[in-house]
Amino acid sequence: MLRKQDAVLDFTLGKLVIQKATLTDARVKVSSRYGVVLVEPFKANLYNGQFNAMLKMDVRTDTPRFTITEKLLGVQSAPLLKDMFDDEYLSGNANMDVSLTTKGNRISSLKKNLNGKMSLAFKEGSVNDSKLSSTINQAIAVIEKKPFDPNQKGTNFSKLTATAKVTNGVIDNRDLHLLAPKFQIKGLGKANLVSEQVDYQLRLMQPDKDGNKEHIYAPIDIKGGFDNLSYRFNEQEYLKQLADREVKKIEKKAKERIDQEINKAFEGLFKR
Repeated sequence: MLRKQDAVLDFTLGKLVIQKATLTDARVKVSSRYGVVLVEPFKANLYNGQFNAMLKMDVRTDTPRFTITEKLLGVQSAPLLKDMFDDEYLSGNANMDVSLTTKGNRISSLKKNLNGKMSLAFKEGSVNDSKLSSTINQAIAVIEKKPFDPNQKGTNFSKLTATAKVTNGVIDNRDLHLLAPKFQIKGLGKANLVSEQVDYQLRLMQPDKDGNKEHIYAPIDIKGGFDNLSYRFNEQEYLKQLADREVKKIEKKAKERIDQEINKAFEGLFKR
């Protein structure tokens, strides 16, 4: 049907709700020509920030093809997540860029054929009351050699950035970086949209300026299904890294001592 329709619609909306997220002052232009439907521009205000998107749907063949680009600028993430998921687990001023393509007639096919890239950046935010923030605070307590306070509900940060590549429905991120006053977190792993499984690791460590040359980190493993994620701080792995560092220090001192003795022996030989 769409292959035979030629039309252009250009309209504005004072309020538009998509998946429980509220957009205001939206401008949308929809054009259809020779089996290609284009939604561009699609602009709106979104939680004190701006939303800009483009959607292209090509139905000239039996398998529809989709191209999606999306940009968020200065969006307050806490109220957005509250409306969409009834949870404010991540707050901050958010920027996001998404560029994706896919094809298919079913949701399962659209997931499996999803490819592209995305990036995000948060400023002055927090990981709020959740299993994740509790696990992070547990690891921080061990790093700082302080008792764990279960009443601490959040983890504040100054900056959070990440980029990801999407290949056949698998989101692959290798460069997550969260910066806080006393620590930093680096993250890497995958989220499979097809199987709805996550295999990810956060690595808490001291800031680079503190001379953490060995890059010793406290690992938090995030695994499981989208609706049943587990968060585990691997304290034994962290303690093992500390022990290995001490062993290296001892080995270095021993080597220095041996070198000194060898040098003395050579000096003695030449004095004879």
